[in-house]
Amino acid sequence: MMRLPSAAIYPLPPLLAARSRHPALCGIALEGEQLTLLLNGARLSPPSATASTHQP
Repeated sequence: MMRLPSAAIYPLPPLLAARSRHPALCGIALEGEQLTLLLNGARLSPPSATASTHQP
C-alpha cells in the first residue's frame, strides 16, 4: 500500500471502465511522471487456467 494525495487520484472514465477486461481496475493515480493503476481489492480473483498467457 502506498499513500497518494487525493489530487493525484482519478476514476476511470465511464467509457473506459465499460470496455475494461479487468473489472478490478477502478482508477489511476498520476504523481509527477509516475502512473499507478488503482485496483478494487473486492473485485480481484485468482487468474484462471484458461486466462493464462503461458504456453508450454
